[in-house]
Amino acid sequence: GSGKSNLFDAVQFVLLSPKFVSLRQEERQALLHEGAGSTAVNAFIKVVFDNSAGRLSVDGDKVGLQRTVGLKKDEHFVQRKLATKKETASPLEGAGFFE
Repeated sequence: GSGKSNLFDAVQFVLLSPKFVSLRQEERQALLHEGAGSTAVNAFIKVVFDNSAGRLSVDGDKVGLQRTVGLKKDEHFVQRKLATKKETASPLEGAGFFE
């Protein structure tokens, strides 16, 4: 009831959990619009990590990872710069997120 599962799904979405790597058209539509009202054409989630200890291989005390989903494609960003899925996952792998 408090939205914990939605929060965890959002983080997994950004962190490229296998559950969210390849989305079919109907899954994209459900992410963008479920319920009444007008349909959105895209949505995004951004996670900002404290990197003051330097565990992530990205410059900066804070590291922002963002994933935008649209009806036909996804875009990934590291520190507000367009990135590939691999470039998004690389700093996380180096910090031990996928072990």
